[in-house]
Amino acid sequence: IPLILGDRNIGYIFLEHSEKGYFSYKYQEYIKKMANLIAVAIENAQLYRDLEIAAETDSLTGLYNRESFYNRVVKSCEGVKDYAIVMIDIDNFKSINDEYGHPVGDIVIKNISQIIMDNIRERDIAARYGGEEIILYIDNEQVNEEEIYNMIDIRRKIANNSIIIEEDIIEVTA
Repeated sequence: IPLILGDRNIGYIFLEHSEKGYFSYKYQEYIKKMANLIAVAIENAQLYRDLEIAAETDSLTGLYNRESFYNRVVKSCEGVKDYAIVMIDIDNFKSINDEYGHPVGDIVIKNISQIIMDNIRERDIAARYGGEEIILYIDNEQVNEEEIYNMIDIRRKIANNSIIIEEDIIEVTA
């Protein structure tokens, strides 16, 4: 029996019995009604999870939002004595918005956010702190200060990454 949500089939319920004809029409109708309820429960669970993610993340960048960052850092810092907090600020961001428009500014922020995510470890935390500011929590356990600096020296990677919009090449530093 299919689990159907709108026009999508999200799964099946398979029933089997050794006795042929065991499942009567009435029984099958009952299972179909149960399948509808199960499909709605699955959809509600997914919507709830999507809402949780939306509440924790910045919709533009996919990075955590400031509040979620603080909550995660508090949990991550428990029992940890060595960590780094890094603030990354996009240079002259207002002039990018003024010259090219806010949609291009959004592309720049998304691009830089992706560079950052590609260059931190899974246990580190990145969040959009403000308009053009991104904050990082870097777990300093098992690495020294120089290794942390090398890992977070994302500024070079940002500066070496030109953003091409139509015929314009936008150079960004942080």
